[in-house]
Amino acid sequence: QTVQAYDISEPTRPRLLASFTSANAFPTADDNAHDLVYRDGFLYVTSQGDNGFVILQVDDEEIRRLAAAVSAPL
Repeated sequence: QTVQAYDISEPTRPRLLASFTSANAFPTADDNAHDLVYRDGFLYVTSQGDNGFVILQVDDEEIRRLAAAVSAPL
């Protein structure tokens, strides 16, 4: 699965800033990233499907790496 970050400062012309793909971040096809929060260089993402929580390190408009990923039991 993929997480993409866009610059929406011009809403009619969104610009792709970064894209990150990892099978470890969203391991099943049912996962959908939602509820994203950015703070202090990290993007926190919850995912439905596996009840996952992912932390991505973001630097200079680039998603650098997967910092952590967990899946909660249902």
